[in-house]
Amino acid sequence: MRIDRPPGFLSLFRPREPVRLPDPRDVRERERAERVLAEAVDRLRAAASELEAQAPEAKIAIQLDSQIVDDTRSVVVGTVEQEVETTTPATPARQYSTAFGSASSEVALLGSVLELQLGNGDSVRISVDTVSASLTDLEQLLNDDSENAGRLAASIVEDADGFRLQIETVATGAGESITVVEDDFTDPSLASFALIDTDLAEAGADEFTTSETVEVPVTETQGTRTRVEQEIEVPVPDEALEAALEGFVASYNELRAAVEATADVEGLTLELARAERAVGEIAAAFDAGGADAGVALDATGAASLDSEALQRSVERDVGALDERLRDAKSGLTATATRVLEPAEEAVAAPGATGLLARLTDDPDRAPDSDRRFGGLRDRER
Repeated sequence: MRIDRPPGFLSLFRPREPVRLPDPRDVRERERAERVLAEAVDRLRAAASELEAQAPEAKIAIQLDSQIVDDTRSVVVGTVEQEVETTTPATPARQYSTAFGSASSEVALLGSVLELQLGNGDSVRISVDTVSASLTDLEQLLNDDSENAGRLAASIVEDADGFRLQIETVATGAGESITVVEDDFTDPSLASFALIDTDLAEAGADEFTTSETVEVPVTETQGTRTRVEQEIEVPVPDEALEAALEGFVASYNELRAAVEATADVEGLTLELARAERAVGEIAAAFDAGGADAGVALDATGAASLDSEALQRSVERDVGALDERLRDAKSGLTATATRVLEPAEEAVAAPGATGLLARLTDDPDRAPDSDRRFGGLRDRER
């Protein structure tokens, strides 16, 4: 006999898949992670509200400062005679040429001769062996003569009459002299002339010292130097703003640490995404205006506050700091309200367990922390 069975009849006898219950250990770990994030978020939102209420203020205090007032001056009260010695160094013997309008103009033609005798009997002779020569050429002839080395030195000098060739002994003292032995020069117009103007000759002289009596003024200091105390204005740190910034920086670091500590916990995708977004937006706000307030981020992203830098900004331009802080604080508080604020109300199912049940007094409503992270009731069932 054939028995007709309704469709799906055999399926009633097939074994069903076992119901997989959540591991209690995973549930407890997730609850702890939720609590850590929720508490860090609550502290950050409270710190953001406190920071929003603060505005930088340039404060001063009056202090007494002790200073020395110098009302003294130097007054001449008389004179005293004093003997002053003056030493004149030894000088060389010198001879000078006649004056010419230029040191580079032709002054002598080929064959012109000059011979000089020194005080020690040595003689020096130069002759023009080129078509013509200027004062500069004659200077070079004397200085380049190897036989003359260490005895005479030539140079070009200028006085009221023009340019002259100066010839002087290298040695100094009363025994030095220069005597003209031969002076036979021909100028470009073929006229003969004497190069050296012997009327300008200078004999060497030894070092000597002279003494004279002069009157030297005598001075004394008159007047008084007194110590006085006066009031001065001293900048005072803005303690309220500093405390609010310190609190916000600490709360930001706590949330950042909480994100890192719960990053590997399963089931926290939405919560972590919101917290990480908050950390990122706050870091951007610090970059935008934090430097002016002494807030800086290190290589790891942790924030710190430099109180001295904050005070310098207050003293330098409190208005500019207030404007920059206002922009930064707007970003910070907007992050706290827009990113971390619950997007919608979440209602807990009757009999909810775990964090959801413990954080609410009303079993029919989810707590703030659950709403903040998008609702936990679906995962708590």
